[in-house]
Amino acid sequence: MGSRFSAAAGRPEAGQKLHAGFQRHVDRQASRYAEQLAHAAQLADRFECGDVIGVFSTQTGGDIRPRAYVVGLLPVTAIPVLSAGAQVIEVGEVWAMPAFPTIGEIIAAYAGKPFPRA
Repeated sequence: MGSRFSAAAGRPEAGQKLHAGFQRHVDRQASRYAEQLAHAAQLADRFECGDVIGVFSTQTGGDIRPRAYVVGLLPVTAIPVLSAGAQVIEVGEVWAMPAFPTIGEIIAAYAGKPFPRA
């Protein structure tokens, strides 16, 4: 059986050395997070969620640049424009946007009576 690592394709001892180094790293990480892994496994057993394969962590906080807010909120600002654009209809050569129904028109539609337009 050959080595899985392409960097050591010609020399099997190099592949074994690389694999051993990787396994040492995996073992160090497993011992570092052993307590968290045990707790996650306990919770998975209690709630019948399956097997734990890893614990992931990250740090939050720090400064968020204003550009991030602009990029994040840009789609939200486009929604009214796209909604209005979908409502525009072509009447001959003139583009017109139909008026949105008022509360009175909605109630009249449900009551089955026509609502007089002003």
